[in-house]
Amino acid sequence: VTGVQTCALPIFIAEDAPLLDAPVTVRALTAEDAPALTRCIYRCYGWSYPYAEMYYPDRLAAAISEGSRNGGVAVDADGEVVAHCGWVEVAERAVMVGAAVTDPRFRRRGLLEQVLVGFGQYTVEQGTVTMLGEPVLTHPVTQRMSMRSGGQLVGLYLNVRGPIQQVDFTDGLLDRRSSLLATHRALVPMEPATWWIPAVYEPIVRHVHAATDWPREHGEVRGSADAPEVSVVTSSYDSLNQIGAVRVPVVGLDLVEAVDAALGQLQRAGAEMVRVYLPATQPALASLGAGLGALRLGFAAIIPRYGAIGDALILQWVRDPEIDDSEWVYADERIEEFAHLVMAQARELGDAATRERRRQARRQQLLAALPTDDE
Repeated sequence: VTGVQTCALPIFIAEDAPLLDAPVTVRALTAEDAPALTRCIYRCYGWSYPYAEMYYPDRLAAAISEGSRNGGVAVDADGEVVAHCGWVEVAERAVMVGAAVTDPRFRRRGLLEQVLVGFGQYTVEQGTVTMLGEPVLTHPVTQRMSMRSGGQLVGLYLNVRGPIQQVDFTDGLLDRRSSLLATHRALVPMEPATWWIPAVYEPIVRHVHAATDWPREHGEVRGSADAPEVSVVTSSYDSLNQIGAVRVPVVGLDLVEAVDAALGQLQRAGAEMVRVYLPATQPALASLGAGLGALRLGFAAIIPRYGAIGDALILQWVRDPEIDDSEWVYADERIEEFAHLVMAQARELGDAATRERRRQARRQQLLAALPTDDE
């Protein structure tokens, strides 16, 4: 990460031997923990962690003090952070759990689960209804942790960030972009709702839904869509990780054109991956979203109660849909089956778009070969 190497913190390199019996205390993260948290991140990732702010203790301390970053830690007798799991609010009443790390010496003790379970109740008390997770696919520890703590498998984000290294899990810096699972945990009971899913994404959405007890029904499209003329669309871009986001809180008759325009801007900016957030409970989505597959937008996730959007159908555009999962380690067969479904659709839609472009090119060649009126 540019500039991180100038950090003046003393860095402690972990020894190989695990400390299975050393006493630890699980408690809330405080601003005073910021330097120790940075050291823990380094012990787990070296300089490859994709979120640069974790290498700056002063920024971490400020975020913790102002409440924009929360979490729990396990600390040893010297106050050194040996495990951490944090969360940030990503939508109204929805938090993302992340930066889940354990010092290599303190692994195989279940510390992350203790931190996550111990502070899950805190988020409920703050009014949170949805807890999200993004377990890594390069090793199964965070996958199992998320599932055992009540998470449901709801998606897979392809090529979502730059290459990383995880000490004791990956052999050096990975040579390709990394992908993440998406999990969802309902912290309070859901009210019943109906989903209106475009046909191209419905089989995978039903696959996700079948493994849950969510009170959701699947609506059927009948007749023309009742929707406003213009969609409401916003976009943002993370230039560090080359990830774009397009949010559509209101579906209009121009949905495909509006999404295509926002998608094109992000592609030209250099995005390697773009997520598109759509309101699954708006009936017009099923019909007006039918053409989104032609934009090479494949299924990414289905997330109930995602802030102002409500239940969110999340699609993804990936610049290179030929995903190599040879370095992934699946926690179980269900995760592997689901990952292959998502990857297969990304490849299929990418291939279809390529075939259509080539058909158009051949058509132009044939037209150019036809005689003109002057001949």
